[in-house]
Amino acid sequence: MKLVSSLLTLVFLAVLNAAQSAPLVESPAGQIEGEDLNGVEVFRGIPYAQTVTDELRFAPPVAVLPFSKKFTASRFCPIAPQSAFLNYDSTQSGGANYLCLNIFRPKGINPDSRVPVYVWIHGGAFAAGSGSIPLYDGSQFAKDGIITVTLNYRLGAEGFLYSKKLLTKYGTSGNWGLMDIIEALKWINKNIGSFGGDISNITVGGNSAGAMAASALILNPQLKGLFQKAVLESGTLISYPFLGFNTEQNHEIAVSRSQKLFSEFGVDDSDTGIDMLRSLDPFLLAYHCAYDYNFANNRGSFMVPYFDGNIIPKSPYHELKKGNYNDVTVLMGYNTDEGTMFVNPDISENDLISGFYANFDKKTAESLKNLYKITEKSSSFAKTSEFLGDVMFNLGMKIFADNLSKTQKVYVYHFDYLPKSSNKDGSGVHHSSELKYAFLNLPQDASDKTRDVAQVFHMRLLNFLKTGDPNSDGSKNTLIKWKTYDTTDSAVLRIGSYTGVEEFKLKDKLLKLEEIFFVSQKN
Repeated sequence: MKLVSSLLTLVFLAVLNAAQSAPLVESPAGQIEGEDLNGVEVFRGIPYAQTVTDELRFAPPVAVLPFSKKFTASRFCPIAPQSAFLNYDSTQSGGANYLCLNIFRPKGINPDSRVPVYVWIHGGAFAAGSGSIPLYDGSQFAKDGIITVTLNYRLGAEGFLYSKKLLTKYGTSGNWGLMDIIEALKWINKNIGSFGGDISNITVGGNSAGAMAASALILNPQLKGLFQKAVLESGTLISYPFLGFNTEQNHEIAVSRSQKLFSEFGVDDSDTGIDMLRSLDPFLLAYHCAYDYNFANNRGSFMVPYFDGNIIPKSPYHELKKGNYNDVTVLMGYNTDEGTMFVNPDISENDLISGFYANFDKKTAESLKNLYKITEKSSSFAKTSEFLGDVMFNLGMKIFADNLSKTQKVYVYHFDYLPKSSNKDGSGVHHSSELKYAFLNLPQDASDKTRDVAQVFHMRLLNFLKTGDPNSDGSKNTLIKWKTYDTTDSAVLRIGSYTGVEEFKLKDKLLKLEEIFFVSQKN
């Protein structure tokens, strides 16, 4: 009996100790309790907008009301409806209350700490992804003195369905997912100070579609002052086929894909048709607009953001040229083999040429044939991968860097590290391969060399998040100086088996590509 009593006492004391040690934050959103996990305080699944049901589907997000009682932020919320589940926990695959965020912060900080804040936007072609993917675990950044916030936003049709009817009603359409991100950013500005964050030192960042979304924030004057820095890993608003290069191209893609979805369910773009789509399971809609781009015949069902002149400029290219962007310092870059993961290894030369004509007008296609000629030293796979990497990611990066650097500090990197064990499929330093290095979330069997490269990249990002300068954390400087980018020098930092400054190797080719798509045409 004494043994049972002693065990009950120990259990009670353990529970009491856990309750006392759980981090608790008093914020404008209410009282929020997190967890102490491996030396980091984590708050998971905090809602920043109301549950997306009924009339709130295909509509601007509505700010969540303050909690009336303590909110226990101990588990991730559901993922946004999507057809690709990647490596999600099965318990996260359902539920409408998925507009939430997760906060990783250094242990023991308080509202007076004022530490830098990193807001991370996940990628996934605007069709897949989640802020709770283990790859985006912000624990290492938190251990290094950064509050990291990851978030969910609406995807696929739920996030990017265009409707002329809704455009008239709301003044925007097809950008519901981007509006979610903006709503999250507003929540962060209002509440992160209570968690110890410095609202005058907020960086927004993302990879792929997440970087495209972050670049949209840079071009949105309504968000002036809500963030001071941006990290764009392989992505900007200037991207084909994820957005389109100009207003006409973007509108054709966005409208036709959305009209196709209306038609597949036998309805039109009307109040009745929209209500019918709202009555359907969002996961069913997600299966009808998964990422499925086929370059050779220009087919696809995935939704894209809409250049509405409100959330996104009608011409991002022209706004950049005119200097219409927010005052932010930017770190951005590309991987050596951006396009490989988007190309079938068996693609033929005829497929490449057919793709040029299927996606673009005859004059443009002819120019592209000359710029991306297959030679004895290059295969159809290599040239198609090179082209798609350029139009999807590299060209937009170059255009953003050229124009932002006229008035802002811009740092450009080239990620070029490939462990010997990782080249079995021939994809090389492919799209998104830099992420585990950036977050320092490496597999346990990573080699010492791999860990060294990750430390370099992570440390440079860390410096940038703290000071806006990847060369300094405020007290000590790096040995190799990462020069700011400008159009005359265009120096970039190569991160690979060795790290050093190099010339921007893609510059001349991308200048020609910009001439083809923008200078010689009306955009």
